[in-house]
Amino acid sequence: MPNSRNLLGADCIPISPFVLGMVGDANVVPAAFDAGINTFFLTADMHWPMYDALRRGLELLFERGRHVREQVCVMAVSYVTQREFAVLPFHEVIDCVRGLGHLDATIIGGAYKEDFLGRLPAYRNHTTGDVPGVRAIGSTFHDRAACAAALAEGLIDVAFTRYNTVHRNAEKDVFLAPRRPRTLLYNFKSVMDHVSKARFAELRLGADYWYPEVWDHYRFALTTGPFDGLLCSFRNEYQLRESLDGIARGPLSEEEVQYMIDLADLHLGHATLASE
Repeated sequence: MPNSRNLLGADCIPISPFVLGMVGDANVVPAAFDAGINTFFLTADMHWPMYDALRRGLELLFERGRHVREQVCVMAVSYVTQREFAVLPFHEVIDCVRGLGHLDATIIGGAYKEDFLGRLPAYRNHTTGDVPGVRAIGSTFHDRAACAAALAEGLIDVAFTRYNTVHRNAEKDVFLAPRRPRTLLYNFKSVMDHVSKARFAELRLGADYWYPEVWDHYRFALTTGPFDGLLCSFRNEYQLRESLDGIARGPLSEEEVQYMIDLADLHLGHATLASE
């Protein structure tokens, strides 16, 4: 499992290998903190209702005292591309979450090559006082070439790229790209194509076949990619504990990695069972 890393210099809060995003229950947030997750990913605009439980959970966590806020790294992402709207959404997030007070990092959301460089200067200004507390900036990328360029040039402090058993092009577009040491690389959409047990049965895979659980997809990303950590989502405390215990089993074997790739291909109809 990756170790905690500093976002920007020794004076910054080390961010945990797992960044917690959307949750189904506010109580997941303090439980995640107690389990060692100190980094949280909020939205400043898109999917606002879906992050309500995370916002309420942060309020529960901050009720423990000001010292807890000092141990936590809170990121907020905005998907608005107009530079003139690159500040106010983040102030609204701060005002909306009781006890938050400031943000530690702001994230350019859903970036493509065409808009990333145009949005970047406004986010750099966040670190000079435009948004209270911000000491680091990052981006979630929907464009792998833009992600690779940002990593090579050290343009941001943390980059998020999409990678899973179905979307594996990052292996050649991002993983092989040079990376400045200052930029951390996190994954998102790790479990996007997890095969449900019902679908597993539809594929006529019986008890003789290994059934990968949700957490095995997190293990897949950590085993095959050069990631510093993962953006995760847990519906409840049970799923949080179950997933962290599962991830703690460590890297997958080469055979398990290939099995999960083959299962994804079978699920999508790109492959058939050998017996067929």
